[in-house]
Amino acid sequence: MRSSKKTDNIIIEAIGWLGVVMIIGAYALSIFELIAISDRSYIGMNIAGSLGLIASSLHKKDMQPVALNIVWLIIALVAIMRSYDITLVF
Repeated sequence: MRSSKKTDNIIIEAIGWLGVVMIIGAYALSIFELIAISDRSYIGMNIAGSLGLIASSLHKKDMQPVALNIVWLIIALVAIMRSYDITLVF
């Protein structure tokens, strides 16, 4: 059974808001010194948050937040790779 366009929009909107909560939550946890910015949970929250915002922004065809969150995602991915001692050769 195919979901309606309205249901799809609600799901994508929820994914975007969850992304917002993840990024702001990670920031708040780090500011209040509950987690370190090098902590994998902080980095993971930023990865999840940026993916949610990318999905929501792509759905709306709003490319500025897409660009911002792709950069955010790349930074977080590099950070998580460094936390596992994975080196990139460029």
